[in-house]
Amino acid sequence: MAQGDIFYSSVDQNLQDELRARAQAGFSDRETKDLDYMLGKVANVEIRAYDGPIASKSNLAKTLLGDAIDPMASIGGKNVRAGSYMPSTPKSGYLVDSARPGYKIPPVITTTEIQFGDAAMALTWKASINVTITDPTADLENFERIWLRPGRKCSVIIEYPDSAVITKKRLTEFTSYTTGKLKDRYGEDAGDIKDKLNKLNHVRFDGLLTSFTFTYNLDGSIECTMLMTGATNVYTDLTMIIKPDPKNPNTTTTFYSAINEKVNRIKNRQGGTDFEYVPDPARPDRSIIWGQLYDPGYKTKKQNRNTIQDIHTYVSLGWLIDELNTNIVDKLNENKVVNQARVICDETVCRSQVYSEITSADPRKILLWEGTSDSTVTTYPINPTTLTETFTIETDSPPLIMPDGSEEPIDPVVDSIEIDTFVDSWKLLMDVDPKTPGFHENNQAYPSRIYIGLETVIKPILDDPNIKTVNDFLKSITGVISKYTGNSMRMALITHPIESDKLLYYNSKYYGSDVEVSGVNAAAFVIPMFARDNLNDMNLRNQQPGKHVGSVVYEAKISSKLPEDLSSLSYTLNLGPEISEHDIGPFMSFMYAEGTLGDPTTQKGKLALEYKRKHKKYKDELATSKAVFMNNPTSTETIERLRISLLKYMQFPTDDITKSNKLLAPFYPFDVELTLDGINGFRWGDVMIVPALPNRFRKHSIFSILNVTHTVDAQGQWSTKLKLIMRPDIQP
Repeated sequence: MAQGDIFYSSVDQNLQDELRARAQAGFSDRETKDLDYMLGKVANVEIRAYDGPIASKSNLAKTLLGDAIDPMASIGGKNVRAGSYMPSTPKSGYLVDSARPGYKIPPVITTTEIQFGDAAMALTWKASINVTITDPTADLENFERIWLRPGRKCSVIIEYPDSAVITKKRLTEFTSYTTGKLKDRYGEDAGDIKDKLNKLNHVRFDGLLTSFTFTYNLDGSIECTMLMTGATNVYTDLTMIIKPDPKNPNTTTTFYSAINEKVNRIKNRQGGTDFEYVPDPARPDRSIIWGQLYDPGYKTKKQNRNTIQDIHTYVSLGWLIDELNTNIVDKLNENKVVNQARVICDETVCRSQVYSEITSADPRKILLWEGTSDSTVTTYPINPTTLTETFTIETDSPPLIMPDGSEEPIDPVVDSIEIDTFVDSWKLLMDVDPKTPGFHENNQAYPSRIYIGLETVIKPILDDPNIKTVNDFLKSITGVISKYTGNSMRMALITHPIESDKLLYYNSKYYGSDVEVSGVNAAAFVIPMFARDNLNDMNLRNQQPGKHVGSVVYEAKISSKLPEDLSSLSYTLNLGPEISEHDIGPFMSFMYAEGTLGDPTTQKGKLALEYKRKHKKYKDELATSKAVFMNNPTSTETIERLRISLLKYMQFPTDDITKSNKLLAPFYPFDVELTLDGINGFRWGDVMIVPALPNRFRKHSIFSILNVTHTVDAQGQWSTKLKLIMRPDIQP
């Protein structure tokens, strides 16, 4: 991406320049290049069908004999200017071609829609193509053989003439796209593809045909609608059952048995418990821990603690994803369904913000490892704590299994932790010699280094009969990580922004470092809307005084719906300078508040003070919950108490509302849809300013692209629709 992270990035600079030039065309600028854009923006669409995963022209679908490329393998594009699409030529034409008894042209594309969406928000990459078969007697059988094959690799290409690009510039976005990577996907066409991918007037979609419908018309023609899905959205539906060993074809191997067997081999080589195993020191997020969770000294000081079963096996998230690729995803590569299919989750692309008090609410399941760093994510509590109230905790015990197989319930153990009880700090897995830096390193957190319980998380998930696919499995892993880390991370499968055959298992709540986010906000693109002086852009006004621009947006829709949990917001804002005791969304109330941060008599100043007070309150509550947890770490009650405390802390992670707002970057219940003439280069996550909004929204927020949809109608009009969602940009 451009400056920033995948979910929070700057609009490509050359794309910005082209949109500004379009806005000026016909207003301030009336040169030939402006007329070429206004008169020449008629798009052409081509669809291609391939034999196999390589999307090259030589791999286009073949004839029945297999000795040549079938003419039906490519529809649209330049094909409609020759052959049977013309009335008559010296050798062909639909009026003279004996193979076309209906005297009608071959199939034509009537409408096209391509959608590139943020998969973290449940939006997929997909395409919808409508084709009219004007002469079914001549074309239906061959069209069906080539196109109506679910799983067929296809491409959709939309393109304007080069003259319709006013600035004659290209995107800077794809400079990291190497010819080698492209060759894996496009074969001998890699050079040509590389030349076109960064064109502003060219959009390409590669995917698999997933479904189709037929409609028969009164004139004898057929309307066919074909739906295509991005390859990555297809292979998440792979079954979790591993292909049987050819030597034992009647055996079925589960994913859990495969990884458990591999872990057991490592355990046997290590010759004992309490170790961290890292096959490659250069990849610390590919590792295993096996050891005693609670220190023996801790257990001897606690009543009934010698019965705790705390020998646990953990695998890092990065290691788990590697095994998923090896055992499951590689099926697609072997079967030639998708080329270079891969799920990527490593520390180079998957990161998280650092929260100083973060920990796991149940380290038996999710372990945030301190490693060799100086973090405190595995220490409960961080500092020795004296409890200021009495706690009574009831711990459920598992039933006894009797000789006849029946279960005998055991009465729950009741603990009482008295007021003024001193709780020392305890570090988990004390006897494990750390080999990796851990979850936190150099003011950065790495989700791929999270340790996941093999027996406590992975096995129960895979034993669930409802978990059938890769998508099901990773959604469950996401849920467990979020549940026990205060929802500080939300892992999601998203299509790789450059290599569309690959998926990222990515923390969708991470938007980049403070420097990156500030840089994106400072340079947020002001999209040209309505005729106003240089869009209030002082830099442009100084460079070109007196210039006026028009709008590149010809349709805009703005909507907002307040969620139920913020229903008290309107009540709170009508209280004047007094602050409600209701725990409403802190950022929404801040945006609508009047006054300034520095004035404690105003609504905004009081909100800031209230936010600071709640930060301290929930931080103290979290410290107490950690202390109570360590007095009874297997109690459902203490785990739940710690989990709730983490959630509350994550609402107020710092004592400064502006810092927290940028740290969390929440979505606001406010979205915008903008439609403009077709153009390539927008990506979900790009950030911009919508100047048509009232000042309050422009001052406190910016908009992030959630979805990009390209549509071409029967007249060749290409439109690009952007769906935007509000994000914070709080200024004091």
